[in-house]
Amino acid sequence: MLNLERWDRNIRWLGEAAQQKIFNTTLAIFGCGGLGAIFVQSAMHVGFNKFLLIDPDRVELSNFNRLLGVQESDVGKYKVEFLEQTVLSFNPQAFVKTFPTDLQNLLDTGDLLPTPEVWISGLDNNLSRLALQLFAAQQGKPLLDLGSGIILSTEGTLQEKGAQVRFYRPGGPCLLCQGLKVQGYSETLEQARRATGYIQNTDLSPPSVITLNAVIANIGLNLLINYLIKPEDQHPCYLYYDELNYRLLSIEIYSDPRCPICGQDGIEKTVLPKK
Repeated sequence: MLNLERWDRNIRWLGEAAQQKIFNTTLAIFGCGGLGAIFVQSAMHVGFNKFLLIDPDRVELSNFNRLLGVQESDVGKYKVEFLEQTVLSFNPQAFVKTFPTDLQNLLDTGDLLPTPEVWISGLDNNLSRLALQLFAAQQGKPLLDLGSGIILSTEGTLQEKGAQVRFYRPGGPCLLCQGLKVQGYSETLEQARRATGYIQNTDLSPPSVITLNAVIANIGLNLLINYLIKPEDQHPCYLYYDELNYRLLSIEIYSDPRCPICGQDGIEKTVLPKK
């Protein structure tokens, strides 16, 4: 039952019906590192209280610059366990189910119940993003994809510091049509990027990426809230945050009719109702 006093300030903004919708919505978060964890922590304050958390990694000291509320006693715990404790300490009545495994293993076993209304991606490689996009399209579910990055030149000069939200809504452009690149993928390259703290072309780790993560996670959360409240409205599918120039860009994108996911003969057409 919705506690009207606890969520009073949200209800003044959203209205009681919208707050109840948020309260009843189950979110599946794939990737519970810096981006995914901040998204969940912000979402719980808005009133989301049903979470499926998927991530195979454990908390390490190198995560402390971007995991809010983490303590040294959390080192060695699965990230999903740390995040579960965070949610339940905030709201003991919340429903949290954890999956300390990777995406592919979860898809292979089909062990994801109850079925969430929305998929959230905080994944850090594009092959996993593509696999999740395929699964979301097959299930006819929306997918909110979050990403951030810092690019330095070979001389160490900061060139780009930004983040993006890609929003796949069944019937709209998928992540491939929104520019997701998978050609020439190298797992070794992705591991190297993760090991250097998400900075490309350098072996130096950043002092912090929490500024990017906090901004883009909450931009994505706000987009999701607006979608849940008024799904019939037009919502942006690609937002880019340029932190160096303090700009938020909304880029209009359309589905490619030849796309194997959202095109005329794409896989989502097998699950979407015919018009």
